Amino acid sequence: MYKYSTIFFLLIQFSYGQTNYNFKKNITDEDKKMFLGYTKEIFVINDQIEYSFSGNDYQPTYKTMFTPLRTDDAYLEELTVKLKKDSLNPITLNEIGGYYNRKADKVQAKKHFQMSLENISMSYFKKDSANFYSFRGLLKSNLEYKDYLSDIEKALKINPNDSLSICFYPMLLIKEKKFEKARQICINSLEKKDELAEMSYLYLILSYVYEKIPFIMNIDNQKKSEYEKLNFDEIIDYQELDKYALHYKENIKIQHLRKFSSVLGLVLKMVFLKTREKDEFEKINYNKYENKKLKELEKWFINAIENKTINHYSAYKNLGMISFCLNNNDTAIMYLKKSLDSFPKSKEDENFNPSEVYNLLATIYDLKGDMINLKKTIEDHIENELDGQKSIENYLNMARLYLYEEKYEEAEKWCRKAKEIDPSAFNVYSMIAHCYYMQENNLLSEFYLQESFNKIQNTNEQSNLFLQLAIYQILNKNIDEAYNNLQTSKKISIPDECKICDELINNYIEKKQN
Repeated sequence: MYKYSTIFFLLIQFSYGQTNYNFKKNITDEDKKMFLGYTKEIFVINDQIEYSFSGNDYQPTYKTMFTPLRTDDAYLEELTVKLKKDSLNPITLNEIGGYYNRKADKVQAKKHFQMSLENISMSYFKKDSANFYSFRGLLKSNLEYKDYLSDIEKALKINPNDSLSICFYPMLLIKEKKFEKARQICINSLEKKDELAEMSYLYLILSYVYEKIPFIMNIDNQKKSEYEKLNFDEIIDYQELDKYALHYKENIKIQHLRKFSSVLGLVLKMVFLKTREKDEFEKINYNKYENKKLKELEKWFINAIENKTINHYSAYKNLGMISFCLNNNDTAIMYLKKSLDSFPKSKEDENFNPSEVYNLLATIYDLKGDMINLKKTIEDHIENELDGQKSIENYLNMARLYLYEEKYEEAEKWCRKAKEIDPSAFNVYSMIAHCYYMQENNLLSEFYLQESFNKIQNTNEQSNLFLQLAIYQILNKNIDEAYNNLQTSKKISIPDECKICDELINNYIEKKQN
């Protein structure tokens, strides 16, 4: 990442000194009001396309879904009463840590997990050493200790059937990028046809997916082009998944997971390997084979609803994503709304919630240019988010929508709400700076531009800030500084191009003739 020590003082003063460049056209008050027409390009809505599935998604009915762990105040009171009877009880302390973790209170969560670890003893586990080590290993994992896997492995060595270790071991191996080992654990479990078959199959899917994603994200453009020519099921290995889906052909939950894994593979190809331009309405161009698979999946989920073999929320969520992939956006909206109407609120937790449905619905409205329904969808999403699961992007997107409407005070309010979620977010400060600039509060605009610079986390943010700054300088007739910052933005943009930079130079700036 390029590093600059530029200080943004006196950015928006008029320049009267000798310059190397001229303006091609006069800058008017209307140009300033419209930010040269680039508000939506600089402060772009962050469309989010996500697809995931948890232990509740593949359940046939709502009744078979897992009940989420509690996060209500009464539960904390119950745990506090238990702790008064035994203030060093590591199990109760761990439960309190888990409660705070689900509430996104990381400080209190860590405090209670640490207290639990410091007070753990075999006496609380009825001399079950396997249970002791698996419990301690999970505690260490929550505290991000490096040696937590050794405790899980000790537990399994003592008792290969220790349920706590068996449930979490493959997931922890995936977390540590030990994909082959995780797969072998899952395959051993599937071969035995034990009661954890669905969980083992789920982890088997994740072992292939999480191994492949970083590779796809980091390959060069030539290699990426080669991968785009492959079918989605040639990018991720589905052979073992097909084998065990056939092995468990009577297990409806595993059959659901196999269908989910195909949808996931198609979404991953769309997100990571497709060039999708907003001004082309994000038309998604799958090949003939993939379109056929999408239509087969669509038919399968419709039949599953008719035959009552899958819960409606998951079925409609998948149909919404499939319709989006087929470029049937109006149909996708219908299914996504049905999915939200069908969501079982009593089963919601941090892993099973309709966040990705709201995000896809908002994305489609944005692509259609339907700002009214986009705003309503984001507002509904915010209203229905769990405590501790608030997405900063919802608040930033609300701020962007108010920027488009030139309601700068309202935009700033949403930025400050976003700041409460993440005080280090670059976009919070760059947008507040813009709000003040458009209200002609130059001093505060400069202050928040400097704060933006201090919060830069990557080259994309850095490039955007220099571009934002360049437009201010064009509007205030600092022509040389504008040109230099446009060139800097181009140099550090990802990829190494900036179409807006070129447009601004071509439209507004020319080199002086000697």
